Amino acid sequence: MRPSRPLLRTLPLAGLVLALGLGVAPATASDLLDGSERPGPDLAVVPGAPVPQAITAPVPLVTGTGKVGETLSVLDPVWDGLLDDTVLQWTRGGVPIPGATSLDHVVTSADVGEELVLTIRALLLGLEVGSVSTAPVLGALGDAPEVSVAPALSGLARAGRRLVVDGPTWSEVTATSAYQWLRDGEPIDGATSAVYAVLPRDVGHDLSVAATSAWAGHATAVATSDAVTARQAPAKVSARLLSSRVTRATRARLRVGVVARGVPTHGGRVLVLDGGRTLAGTRLRATDAGRATLRLPRLAAGRHVLVVRYTGNTGVAASSVRVLVRVARR
Repeated sequence: MRPSRPLLRTLPLAGLVLALGLGVAPATASDLLDGSERPGPDLAVVPGAPVPQAITAPVPLVTGTGKVGETLSVLDPVWDGLLDDTVLQWTRGGVPIPGATSLDHVVTSADVGEELVLTIRALLLGLEVGSVSTAPVLGALGDAPEVSVAPALSGLARAGRRLVVDGPTWSEVTATSAYQWLRDGEPIDGATSAVYAVLPRDVGHDLSVAATSAWAGHATAVATSDAVTARQAPAKVSARLLSSRVTRATRARLRVGVVARGVPTHGGRVLVLDGGRTLAGTRLRATDAGRATLRLPRLAAGRHVLVVRYTGNTGVAASSVRVLVRVARR
């Protein structure tokens, strides 16, 4: 008889059980007359040997919140019978997660909104004798990043100029930002880049930008810059006489130009004043491209310091320039 060896495997076979190394005599030819395949040298036929029995274990407790980035952990359950191995598998929405075969699982962005379950199968001699699954844990968004440095604006808050946002800095270095510019706290349609061109309609209103964090699998955070008040663009007015010599009998013509950086000047009026008296005036049209020619009335002989005044429009501030006109007697 062979010396006894540790129990390695038990399998039901044609109403018998084949045992490996049980300390019994090897099977004889008559033992195998039922047509079974002859056992190897370490196999013996043991009539009436017990088949492995089913076992159970309490439902394991899962620790962890299910948020992205956190770890779900399960304690190995205590079974009420014999086993020699366990097989573990996490599932996401009922589908096995590749490689997730331990008691711990780090929640990823792919798990958000899905039920996460760990199933533990108990094995004895290669046969499954029990199975238990955890209660499902719903994958959830991870916590939003915190604001380390708030967003800040640079540039001039004037019509026709640009504002640029810098930052913010988030506590998570991989988090990025999406921008939304605000006018008096309300979103400006289409203004979603890091640069904003100040419009005439912004004048007199507070401009700021809201930065929303973007971090895969995590909730969003919003950081808002300090507000700046938009102002009108300054205008530059130029004026020159088209006549080299003016007399009492002639009516001088004055060429006026009004420009502002990045903002049209049409809609504003151009007035020519002599002291408190208005000599001429016109309203700039879009087709004028900021230029106008005004014909002055006849002036008395002598020296006249005329004021050419631009009254401004929504986005451009009022401005003026002086022009010296000498009127000869003849």
